[in-house]
Amino acid sequence: MLADARTDHSASVAEAVEPAQCLRAARDGLAAQLEAVSAEITVGALPLVTANGLQLTRVFQNLLDNAVKYRSHDRPLHIDVSARRADDGLVHISIRDNGTGIARADQARVFDRFARAGKQSLVEGDGMGLAECRRVIEKAGGTISVASELGDGATFTVSLPAAPD
Repeated sequence: MLADARTDHSASVAEAVEPAQCLRAARDGLAAQLEAVSAEITVGALPLVTANGLQLTRVFQNLLDNAVKYRSHDRPLHIDVSARRADDGLVHISIRDNGTGIARADQARVFDRFARAGKQSLVEGDGMGLAECRRVIEKAGGTISVASELGDGATFTVSLPAAPD
């Protein structure tokens, strides 16, 4: 409950944010986990968005942490981050991994509170992370979605308002 109150307050301050800077902070916060699994992260150009930088960092941290947790153990973890600015005034940031993927039947509920997909009993967590990501992104005027094939990784797309030029 306290975390929700902190998130509500801090998410209310939106400004022009560099997603690349938020991603770097998220990577730094997970450096030990990423290094332990020899994760390779490729980052393309990420246009400015209107959001709360601290909250966007937390969203990226959750998505990177999930990529580590749900990685495939038979190949090195690779995460690709790219973005495109659309005509609708949004920047669509895609975070794609080559992990275990999410079954189609589970994709509709991965953003629900306490939802756990796939090997939930084998992976640490409480099922709150993606629900919190969705809440934060929607509060910023954006959306978050997932596209995945079981065994072929997952792509999470965070869409946020583009920062004014």
